Amino acid sequence: MNAAPPRATKSPRRSRALPRAALVLFSVLATVAAAEVALRLLFRGDIERVLATRRREVAPDAQGILCVGDSYTFGLYYRPEESYPGRLEQILNAGTPAGADGRARWFVENSGIPAQNSAQMAARLPEQLARLQPKAVVVIAGFNDRWNFAEPNAESSDRSAISRWLDELVVVKFTRLLLSSTASDAKKLDGKTRLEQFNVGRIEVAGEDGGVGIDIKKVGRRLVDDAHYIAVAQRLHEMVAVIRAAGALPILCSYPSPEPHYEPPSRAAADVAKETRVPFVDLRAVFARELETHAYAELLIPGDRHPTDRGHWRMAAEIARALAAAGVWQPESTLRDELPAVAARGYKLTGLQEQLYPVTLAPATPTIPAAPIGAASTFALTGPPDAHWKILVAASDSPPQQFGSIELRLAADPLFAKSARDDRCEGTFDANGRAAWSVPPDLSAANFVALAVMHDLLVDATDLQVRGLAGPLPLH
Repeated sequence: MNAAPPRATKSPRRSRALPRAALVLFSVLATVAAAEVALRLLFRGDIERVLATRRREVAPDAQGILCVGDSYTFGLYYRPEESYPGRLEQILNAGTPAGADGRARWFVENSGIPAQNSAQMAARLPEQLARLQPKAVVVIAGFNDRWNFAEPNAESSDRSAISRWLDELVVVKFTRLLLSSTASDAKKLDGKTRLEQFNVGRIEVAGEDGGVGIDIKKVGRRLVDDAHYIAVAQRLHEMVAVIRAAGALPILCSYPSPEPHYEPPSRAAADVAKETRVPFVDLRAVFARELETHAYAELLIPGDRHPTDRGHWRMAAEIARALAAAGVWQPESTLRDELPAVAARGYKLTGLQEQLYPVTLAPATPTIPAAPIGAASTFALTGPPDAHWKILVAASDSPPQQFGSIELRLAADPLFAKSARDDRCEGTFDANGRAAWSVPPDLSAANFVALAVMHDLLVDATDLQVRGLAGPLPLH
């Protein structure tokens, strides 16, 4: 008779491992739960405000302004601090004393994404309003409705219930806060790094709150005239209602560009502001007036129509004036007296610069290192920190030539052509926006020198690459 097979016995090690694993899992869950409760008590449901003011120079109780828009708000071709939201933040804090901790009392969130339409802006508004709790929301919207027919990104609705539940945990938000603060210290968001992806069908923008993406959908037809106006007006009505429901003041603006295609969305903003009784900033009229005394290229990029840094400054000053008039912001002393007449003052505000990074070219001074070939042949350059520059020389400063859509007052002679190809005639500014250049001996026959500084974001057209020009100056 065959013996029965031996019965399997549980491994003592395995039998002990299962309770241990369960205990570890329970401990982790209990720790997370305890942390969640502690953080909810600590922040009292206000973790969103901490997220909104996590910049270290801004006080946790700082007041916020949200700027909603497209590339005109984003500040295409310029750095974040040079966009109108960046300049607006500087103006608000210049007119408001810092707290006892020395940190700023206002922050301005730049929510601009190049090419996004008003439907995409409206879809993001509820989350932004809940997170930032702004005092006011500035809206420049609608031009891209003319050609971008993409619907708002449906990514959030496709996510699983577990994913959405995790996002609502304060402990998850707090962890992201810590990680994002570390990341922002290590990575400065300049003109290059802000645009993570820019192609035919999609744009990804890197910001202080992580990446944001929108889809682009072009079709054969484009909205024109009344059809464009009606589409934008309807969306602006919806946005005004959402902003008001969140307890913030909507401020609608027209586009600064004077070209005809910007008229329908600008007219829609004016009409909706009147119908809903909200402040309206007519940037289109402001720029039309300014262009009577300024060259187009000073305020708007030729052929591209986006504002220059001087254009963004005017936008910021006008919006700051509207915030003061609406009682959202109460500037002190000098700014209180200067803002009402800022246009008549030529947009000069005491203690603030019209251009953060002016492009200049001058004979070298003792404070800037110079090559030992003579001060007359050495020049000091200033411009945006880490930006690329190019020196151009010529035998004559006339006749001027077109450098893209910008007039460059240098003759297009053999010396010019040689300097344009010479690696010794280009470089990068240091972290303080300074550089020095000495005339190479084989270019010493030139009589005039000019400086061209390039944008952070380079594109094919020469006039869009050129951020600013200085000179020409005589070499001898």
